[in-house]
Amino acid sequence: MNIFAKTLRRLANRMDPPRAMAKRAYSGAAFTNALANWRASQTTGDAELRTSYRVLLNRCRELERNNPHMAAFLRAVEMNAAGPNGFTFQSNITELRKVDGVFRLMPDELANSRVEDAYYRWSKPRFCSLNQQLSYPAFQRLLARTVARDGTALIRKVRGAAARNEFNFALQMLEVDHLDLDLFAARANGNAVKFGIEFDPDGRPVSYTIFPVHPGDTSVASGSQRARVVIPASDMILAMLPRRISQVIGDPWIVSAMSAMQMVGKLEEYELIAGMVCASKMGFFVNTGEGVDTGALGTEGDTGTTIDEAVPGAFNTLPRGYDLKTFDPSHPNPDVTGFTKLILREVAVGCGVAASTLTGDLSDTNYSSMRAGLGEERENWKMVQNWLTDTVLEPIFPEWLEMAMLSGKLNLPFAKFEKFNQPKYHGRRWTSVNPLEDANALKILLTMGVTSRTQYLNQNGGDFGETIAELGIEMAQAKELDVPIVDKDPYQNQDVAAADKPLDNANQNTKGANS
Repeated sequence: MNIFAKTLRRLANRMDPPRAMAKRAYSGAAFTNALANWRASQTTGDAELRTSYRVLLNRCRELERNNPHMAAFLRAVEMNAAGPNGFTFQSNITELRKVDGVFRLMPDELANSRVEDAYYRWSKPRFCSLNQQLSYPAFQRLLARTVARDGTALIRKVRGAAARNEFNFALQMLEVDHLDLDLFAARANGNAVKFGIEFDPDGRPVSYTIFPVHPGDTSVASGSQRARVVIPASDMILAMLPRRISQVIGDPWIVSAMSAMQMVGKLEEYELIAGMVCASKMGFFVNTGEGVDTGALGTEGDTGTTIDEAVPGAFNTLPRGYDLKTFDPSHPNPDVTGFTKLILREVAVGCGVAASTLTGDLSDTNYSSMRAGLGEERENWKMVQNWLTDTVLEPIFPEWLEMAMLSGKLNLPFAKFEKFNQPKYHGRRWTSVNPLEDANALKILLTMGVTSRTQYLNQNGGDFGETIAELGIEMAQAKELDVPIVDKDPYQNQDVAAADKPLDNANQNTKGANS
């Protein structure tokens, strides 16, 4: 550039001063010294998992083996998401009946009984799982645990003779490792393959490329580990709880807390080792160089090191020429307890559970905090239960029903398949922190007519029809044996009136204050 052009550029800059740098509207988008190491990329969930998933998977499994807090979280997933008895199944088949001259939808007791009896029979280990090792409740618990730890699990539906049972239907659960996670491709027909799963242009799965033998099974020949088969999507269920739109496989549920969980576990381990060292190593003999008498120190070990032992309640005289230097580290450190509690609270928040669930420590809780904390956690478990019902249990039921009817193990006309395909699942519910208070509240709600016994029982995993049938059997047996049973009308229960008294007293006090 010649001198004339440079002069014109300088003049232009003077006439048009540089614009002030625009200030960022969000502090979270600012590049300050404190946020200099905060790096983020604009990528999809699949792109992020492609480079990190195997590391996350292996580390979560290592935490499961060696970290007690991870073990507590996964145990909580099993016991709360699926429950000790799994999901309660209820057949909700109805039919039109004429009652008091009016046609009404009423439960079809015979059909419901047949479906439920066949379903609970199939739920036994010898029918439900292909390897005949898991009952359906155990299958549900293991599935919830696997998805929480790995982020993803596969369920293969086996039909016909391959199921090798009288229902001609079984389930096979596979870890995500069975997927060919390194298979990514673009098909000529417009389909895309990600993590070994082929999708059509609308994102619907078409097929799964899997390894029949687990790639990490070192007990088999290496050649069979890499053999692959393609399974149609109609035979598979991909169980995962997505966090982002169009996510193909799920990430472990503790991704935001696993680093802190690992470090607090190591901190506790190191503190324990330090305490053991403190308890086992008490002091050292130091040679002063003045008339050394080595004979009084005891024997010599293989390395030539002089050995002596500390005996409880004993006082010894030091040999001539030696002095004792005590070793007294301050362990266990009293500050560690408060620090680990703080970190574990953060871990619990990342896991979506109360801190007491991970630690078993109730020392800092009271009635109010326990009720609030457990209430929030239980709502989270209800969300997980709804996800399991919508994506796993309900899609499996019509497949089972079809094969049970075709195999002859469920004696119902196949022409009315849609009528009989009416499953209803109820997840486990929890005992109240104050059951008496909640029972009185239920009585008031029943009296007001804003809820029903059917609704209450359904919410708690029960069935109104079964309940009244059991009550009828109890009353008949008691009458036959002449055993008195107290029977009171809940609408006339005195507890309901007692619950209203504080409100009446409050109104009277208000009137007195106003007068």
